[in-house]
Amino acid sequence: MRSLFLIIFALSAILPVTASAGKNDSPQALNQALGMKLWNDRDLWDDPPEKIAERLKLPLLFKSDKSGRYAYGSSKDKPKSSLGVKPDDVVLDFSVDKDGKTKTEAVTIMFANKNTMIPQKVFSGKAAAVNRNRSYRRKAIFNAESEIKTSEDIIYKKLKELLGYPRNFSYGKNKTKEKCKAWVWNKNQYILLSSPNNEYVRLRVVPLEIMKRRGKPDRIRSRDLAQILLENVEKLKNGDTLINNVPFYPAKNKKNLVPATWVCYLLYFGIPVDVWQLDLAANMNSIIKGSNNDPYLGEETYPDSRLQEYISLADAANDIARTAGLSIARIMTTIKSRNIERYIKKGVPLMWMAAPPQDFINKLITRNQERPKESGAISNWNKSLAGIRKKARRIKCDKDNIRIFMIIGFNKTTEEMAVSDSAHPQNPIIWMTFDEAREISKNRIWLIK
Repeated sequence: MRSLFLIIFALSAILPVTASAGKNDSPQALNQALGMKLWNDRDLWDDPPEKIAERLKLPLLFKSDKSGRYAYGSSKDKPKSSLGVKPDDVVLDFSVDKDGKTKTEAVTIMFANKNTMIPQKVFSGKAAAVNRNRSYRRKAIFNAESEIKTSEDIIYKKLKELLGYPRNFSYGKNKTKEKCKAWVWNKNQYILLSSPNNEYVRLRVVPLEIMKRRGKPDRIRSRDLAQILLENVEKLKNGDTLINNVPFYPAKNKKNLVPATWVCYLLYFGIPVDVWQLDLAANMNSIIKGSNNDPYLGEETYPDSRLQEYISLADAANDIARTAGLSIARIMTTIKSRNIERYIKKGVPLMWMAAPPQDFINKLITRNQERPKESGAISNWNKSLAGIRKKARRIKCDKDNIRIFMIIGFNKTTEEMAVSDSAHPQNPIIWMTFDEAREISKNRIWLIK
């Protein structure tokens, strides 16, 4: 009897108890408050994710053999008002079992996101021009933070009216840890409201099993993970070796391009994450390490400030990977066929920093349309690349266009490698020769292990 009491006491200390009911906590009242039809009845989790996405008019971002995500992204169909506040995005994550059956894992509604509220022009231009607009940037930041605080207050009051008083709760781990206001609705649906560091306002709806883990992903044994990754490797007729099931997460704007590519990388390994979460962790890394580059004031005192920003993003991705028992490390290797082949054959993509001129990327996209898919034509294609390899040294790095690409394939015969990033939804895979890649490389490569 005493042991049973201790178990109940421990669970009550970890998980929020059911909040005192408000005047009207029906599904219809919650849907009306949200401004969207999220619930069809009192149990969200017995609805297939496809049905929920259909009710919310959510486009499918990606679906792999293990997981998938619906989200508005840049879609114009997003609701104009939710809980009296304009939403920035709605995300529905789901898992896929071995029989192909899908299951809803979580629904997230983002409000008042500082990254999208502050005009992009405050981040652009040379360092001198950016510093001249310092007062304008300070005002933009102040207005954004004021709106975030107001949005959080409005949402909190509305939920308290419907669901009663919440309980304080910590969700996540390490630099992704957030202090939340937590409500329990209908026993198995936890509604979490958070505003970490006044960067954004997020409303989550998660099931009991995720709450027990405080939002941390399941740990995967290295042996099991290696087998899962190996199943994603495909050898095509033309000699291409590609990694399948790599999510594509389109960037909303240029500033979110690299974070979105890191999100694709982490999602591939089954680690749930979003762009806002990664951005927040990266900003914290910059502050902790004493970076001279304020993530919002844009003081570009480094000769290559974007390089420092992307290193912070890699560190943030590592912090998030560690919650799943994995880690991200920089490897000392060069862009050569045998080095890339070593990892791609195991189903492990590489994150590669490069500085390609945009006109060079455009030429690659055009050239890729002529690339043969059959084995018979690949020898002629290889001959046509001889002149391109000779001219590769003419390509110069564009220091204003530093990017992170995911290396996801190679062809040993043609000495080419395949990369992906979040900038080209119509061309998710771009092929280039290793000679070209070496000319634009910034000599930084990361992988997960």
